[in-house]
Amino acid sequence: MRGRGWLYTIGIIFNRIIPEAWMRFRPFVVLQLTAAQEFDTPSSDAFRVTRCVTDEQIKAVADITFVGDPSQFPNATGYLISDNDQILGGVWIATGEFTESELGVRLELRDYQVWLFAASIKKEARGQGVYRRLLGQVLSEQEDKRVYCSINRFNKASLAAHRRFTEANQGSALVARVGSRVWASGKGKLTYADRVFRIAD
Repeated sequence: MRGRGWLYTIGIIFNRIIPEAWMRFRPFVVLQLTAAQEFDTPSSDAFRVTRCVTDEQIKAVADITFVGDPSQFPNATGYLISDNDQILGGVWIATGEFTESELGVRLELRDYQVWLFAASIKKEARGQGVYRRLLGQVLSEQEDKRVYCSINRFNKASLAAHRRFTEANQGSALVARVGSRVWASGKGKLTYADRVFRIAD
């Protein structure tokens, strides 16, 4: 609780108690990320970042990032980080659009925009610079694309993990879904209409 923040922890407990079909609520910020000019590489030379292309790799990144069926993200590419063939974590990059089915909203992306989501590192591998290495590598491969991600604004640990890679805060949003009804708003460079968010950069 200390690392994540007590409000974020309360949100996790709420989601475990209340069925997803009934209700979901999330306040978040959208950050534009960039590969840091210099980022610390973990001391182990065995760390390896892999762009997932085979069915086996795609299943592995889906499992470790808890996204369920990866076919729901047809425009996304997964990345794994491993140490001596032991998978430590993963993340996804989406193009075109990204659907947040839990909240009942969608994000439309322009040709030069990509969306980073579902990042996850095994508990036993945290605090060793593993995510820093994974994120740094993935961001460096996006070339001329602008990379964005959303973070629950009460998740202190995640905000801290992305701080050195944050180029700009693009704005904030609030989404509440009760059953099939959705209420949402965007601030800053985030616009919202008809269940669709856009980043006006």
